[in-house]
Amino acid sequence: MSKHQEIIAYLEELPVGKRVSVRSISNYLGVSEGTAYRAIKEAENRGLVETRPRSGTIRVKLLKLRDQKY
Repeated sequence: MSKHQEIIAYLEELPVGKRVSVRSISNYLGVSEGTAYRAIKEAENRGLVETRPRSGTIRVKLLKLRDQKY
């Protein structure tokens, strides 16, 4: 498993509502901040996390495609 995949798997296991940061993931998993940043951005694109103004990045509930509103 690549470091990138390891970070995504870690994010998937976090409870909904948990705040995450590049630095905390970098330190906890022993990866570079650049790798952590890219993985968080991918997780955001997948809908695992959401970046909110003044709140930071938060683990959110992943909606199934059929449940998403357009």
